Amino acid sequence: PYAKTVTGTVVIRAGCADEPGGCDGIAHYLEHLLFINRDGEHRSKVALFPSGNGNGWTSHRATGYFQTFPVKPETLPADIEKLVSHLAGLMREVLSDETQAARERNVVLQEHQQRTGSNVFARFSLKRNALLIPGDPLGQSIGGTPQSIPNFTTERAIAFHKTWYSAANANFIFTGPISAADLEAQVKRHLDTLDRRDVPKRPWLQGAAIEPGRHVIDEADPEARQVAVYYDKIITYPAPDTAERQLIRSGIHLIKFWFSVSRDEQQRRFA
Repeated sequence: PYAKTVTGTVVIRAGCADEPGGCDGIAHYLEHLLFINRDGEHRSKVALFPSGNGNGWTSHRATGYFQTFPVKPETLPADIEKLVSHLAGLMREVLSDETQAARERNVVLQEHQQRTGSNVFARFSLKRNALLIPGDPLGQSIGGTPQSIPNFTTERAIAFHKTWYSAANANFIFTGPISAADLEAQVKRHLDTLDRRDVPKRPWLQGAAIEPGRHVIDEADPEARQVAVYYDKIITYPAPDTAERQLIRSGIHLIKFWFSVSRDEQQRRFA
């Protein structure tokens, strides 16, 4: 009751691993498209409230969106309705035109370049994951690749939205000094009217066939300024025929450990 902000979040239980054929980046591209035209002037705006904050994220297994704003008692009921209505709108439709879609493709490509262009460890991580679990979408790049990103289309993003953005496949979380009665009224008005269609089964839950063994990778990069050692251990489980095993499969895949040392220290440390 003493919180100074209200936050609303929706988490859709679908990420890039649920794309047709595995991670291609469409789930992340859709995340970008869903921030377009959500305000009254039909601009691209991540933050719904002028003095608030908003953003989204995409993983292999899920996609999330949140909005937060400072509490103003005189406008709180109206702000709560705006918040719940906004999250419901993300579930209902994609609002974008081709000019905006092309711009967001470029943004996604820039993000990929920023994340890997000057980061030798990020580039190596992508290679390592693909080697450790070949053919498994959980080992692929979430945001796509420079080869796949130019092929993103709104049609593919909308198809993913229609397949996975069901109220039966989402969790809504609200925190803050919210009246239960006020929130319940908005939930009934905006969320209870959402489509609760079933979603497909997830082939990646079965896991890829991984043979026991070791991979030792020794790679040099002229841009590296440190030496890094990574130790990854893959944990596999029987086919997830129970809810508990499905939870394990979706929650744990790789245990990673790494450390880095300067070039001056590497000889002594590695010896």
